[in-house]
Amino acid sequence: MSKIIFVWPPMFSEERYGVIGSAGSYMPPLGIGILASVARNHGYDTRILDCEARQLDHEQSAKEILNFNPDYVGISSTTLGIFSAAKLARKLRGEQKDSKIIIGGPHITAIPQETMNLFPDFDIAVIGEGERTIIELLYALENGSNLEKVDGIVFRENGSLYQTNRRALMQSLDDEVPFPAWDLFPNLTTAYRPPVFSFNRLPAMSIITSRGCPMECTFCDRSVFGKVCRAHSPEYVFNMIEFLKDSYGIKDIMIYDDTFVAFRKLLIGLCERLMESKMDIRWSCNGRVDMVNPRILELMRQAGCWQIAYGIESGYQGMLDLMGKRTDLNTIERAIKWTKEAKIKSKGYFMLGFPSENKETIEKTIEFMLKLDLDDVHISLFTPFPNTEAYYLARDSGMLDDDWSKMSQWNPVFVPGELENGDLERYLTLAVRKFYLRKRIALSYASMIRRPEHVKNILRGLHAFTKLMLHNKQRGKRVNGRGY
Repeated sequence: MSKIIFVWPPMFSEERYGVIGSAGSYMPPLGIGILASVARNHGYDTRILDCEARQLDHEQSAKEILNFNPDYVGISSTTLGIFSAAKLARKLRGEQKDSKIIIGGPHITAIPQETMNLFPDFDIAVIGEGERTIIELLYALENGSNLEKVDGIVFRENGSLYQTNRRALMQSLDDEVPFPAWDLFPNLTTAYRPPVFSFNRLPAMSIITSRGCPMECTFCDRSVFGKVCRAHSPEYVFNMIEFLKDSYGIKDIMIYDDTFVAFRKLLIGLCERLMESKMDIRWSCNGRVDMVNPRILELMRQAGCWQIAYGIESGYQGMLDLMGKRTDLNTIERAIKWTKEAKIKSKGYFMLGFPSENKETIEKTIEFMLKLDLDDVHISLFTPFPNTEAYYLARDSGMLDDDWSKMSQWNPVFVPGELENGDLERYLTLAVRKFYLRKRIALSYASMIRRPEHVKNILRGLHAFTKLMLHNKQRGKRVNGRGY
C-alpha cells in the first residue's frame, strides 16, 4: 500500500498575525482534510501533518514526515506560507530523493509557472480543485502513465515545466467531496483556537458548505473554486454538523463560506432541519449585505445562528465601487439594522489601503464603522494577492512590496500614492481603538461571560488590543496632526 502524507507547512502566530499573534486564531485546514479522506477512501495509507497547529519548526516537521517514509508528500499553501512550504520541501529533498513532493493550494493555483520556477524542490503542482486530480495523478505516477493526460497539474520533465489542461469544476459536491478526515488532525478540541469573539460556546469548529463566488470583488482570489457557485445539499451539511457534535462534542459551528446566505436552498433547508431536530448547536456565518432580509434573518436566528459577518470593507462609496463590491452604504446600514432587529450579532470586515485610498476616505470609513450598530469588527490592510485584479492595480499605482512572505493582511505591503509609510498602521490602530473603547462594546462583551472560556477569550482579545496599541505608539499618537 502506497503512503501519502498531506502537510500544512510550519507557521507561527507571530508570522501570521504580527504583534497580536497571541490572540490569533487557527482552525483546521479543511482542504487537506478532504484530500486525505479522498486518498484514504482509495486505499492509500494516509496521514495529515498540521505543522502550524502543532507548532513544529521545519526540522521537526521534516523528521515526522521522514519517519512516516511516504511515497508522496502533498503540501498545501497560501501565498503567506509558500516560502515555508518550499523550505520544508528543500529539507525533505535533501534527505529523501524518491518521494514525490506535490504542492497545491491557492497560491500555486494563482501563479503556477512563476512559483514552480522559483522553487525547484516541488515536483508537481495541483492546480484548482484537487479531489479528482490527486487520485488521477497518483494512479499515473504508480503506473508510469503519461502525466500530460492528467488535467489540472504542472510537472517537470527534462528540466522543463509542462502545464496540462485546466480541470473542469465539480458539479455534484455531495457525491465527490467526503467529510474531512477530522480523525487525522491533532485533537480538534484542544489543538485549534477559534477567532476571538467568533464563537458562542466551546468546543467550536469550522466547516465549508459550498464553493465558488459569483461576485467580482477585485481584491479576491477566485482561482481555486472559480465563479461557478455549487453547494452541498442541506442533508449533507446537517449530517456533517451532527457528526461533529456526536463525535467531538462540538457546540458551535463557524460556516466559512464566502457567501453562505446566497445559497437559499441550502440555507433554508439547513435551518429547517436544525429546527426540526432540536439540535443543541449554535452557528455563525459570512454574508453579503444585499442578500439578507428580515424573513431570512428571523429563520436563521430560530435555527441557532448567533452572528453574521459582513464584508463591508469601506465607508466611502467611491472606494466600494473601485473594489467591485456592487453595493452601497444605504444597503449596508439596512442589513446591519435588520440583523440587530433579528437579535443576531453583526460583525463587519473592513479593509484599509486599497488603491486610490487617502486619508479622507479612511477617515470616512472609520466614521461609517462607528455609525453602524456593529457588535464586532475585523480590520485588515489591503493585500494585493498575486493574479487578482487588484494586484495589477496596486503594482501600477503605488508602492508595492511584492514579498509573498509578508502578505498576511497585517503588513502594509502596499501604500497608496497619497499616503506615507506608517499611515496605514496608525489608522488601523486608530480604528481598533475607537471601535472597542466604547461603553456599548465593553458591555456587550461583558454580557458574553457565562463560562470560564469566555473570560479567557476576552482576556486574549484584551492582551492583543494592548499589544497593538503599544506597538504603534512609537509611530505617533496623532495622524497628520488631526488629533485622531
